[in-house]
Amino acid sequence: MIISTNLSAVFSNEQLSRTTDRVTKSMERLSSGYKINSSKDDSVGMAVSETMRLKIRGLERGSQNTSDGVSVVETAEGALQEVNEMISRLRELAVQGSNGTYTDEDRANLQSEVDALKEEINRIARDTEFNNVPLLDGSVQRCAYAYDTSSGSTKISTDTEVLYFEDQTTAGRYTFSYSVTTDPKTGERVIDDTSISTGGAFSNVANLQKEVRENAIIFKGSNDFILEVGINKDLNTITSGDGEIEIKDMGGMIIQMGEKEGRNIKITIPKISTKTLGIDNLDLRTEAGAEKSIHLMDIALERVVSVRGRLGAYENRFEHSISSMSVSNESTESSLSRVMDVDMAEEMSNYTSVSVIQQAGISMLAQANQLPEKVLQLLQ
Repeated sequence: MIISTNLSAVFSNEQLSRTTDRVTKSMERLSSGYKINSSKDDSVGMAVSETMRLKIRGLERGSQNTSDGVSVVETAEGALQEVNEMISRLRELAVQGSNGTYTDEDRANLQSEVDALKEEINRIARDTEFNNVPLLDGSVQRCAYAYDTSSGSTKISTDTEVLYFEDQTTAGRYTFSYSVTTDPKTGERVIDDTSISTGGAFSNVANLQKEVRENAIIFKGSNDFILEVGINKDLNTITSGDGEIEIKDMGGMIIQMGEKEGRNIKITIPKISTKTLGIDNLDLRTEAGAEKSIHLMDIALERVVSVRGRLGAYENRFEHSISSMSVSNESTESSLSRVMDVDMAEEMSNYTSVSVIQQAGISMLAQANQLPEKVLQLLQ
């Protein structure tokens, strides 16, 4: 028997330390609810769980972004609904004014309402915003630049203006030429629709058609291709002109729908105004002017309905994306739970077991510490 080294106490203390570590770890898991609380518990599991957490937070943010996109679309669509109603009213006034039973004084009263409605359309287009971002002023659209090539050098032009183009109008440079003639019926100087020639990206447009409306040239083609160009020159002072339109895949509002780079959609909304809708110069003060305005209203209404249809498609896509991200988020959280969450019943059983062992270890360590005292009895 020895007293210098209490081997029993050393052994008991070592076992007690290990048991205490197990008790501490079990208490940590029970108090946090996680079976992995640090990388030393499971380095691979920790890496996997952090990746999942990152994805979950990205999906939640992406879902919120998409919900904001729905709000943007609903705001724009609500404003366009009012524009739609006003155009319908303008068309009604045009039909009314084209009736021969009305006098010029009556049509002057109709023109007053027409002017007021036109101002309101422009005001709605100017003031419709979401979080201070204008929606209907053309800033939420791909970029289009107009050039004047009449002088032989390409330069940004105020004489040529892009009034309207659809999303289906592909990016590229569109060149055109035209001549001005005198209308034999009215004596007015107008663009000769038979003299319009095209080049550049127009060569990619199938079934290209050319129309003229006042100082505007409308190009139409297959796959809903529409490009309307306004000529701001005084037609009484020119005999011909050239222009070039460049459309770029820039602009628009990016909605980041997913948790990774590139998982987004670009919202594009064309500029809405009486000018881009082709109803800027409505004149119902004469019977002929009122009758002519009916066709202009039909074109304007068709454009507004087209934009509203596009916004509806955006909204449907956003709602499906939100549902998809919700399912993905739920699956990821379920996977994270299997990796991270502790089984409370199992862990409680384990804690009870190691607690009993710890108590036994404490008792045995106390007994081991008393052994040297028994050796002293031999010295008496």
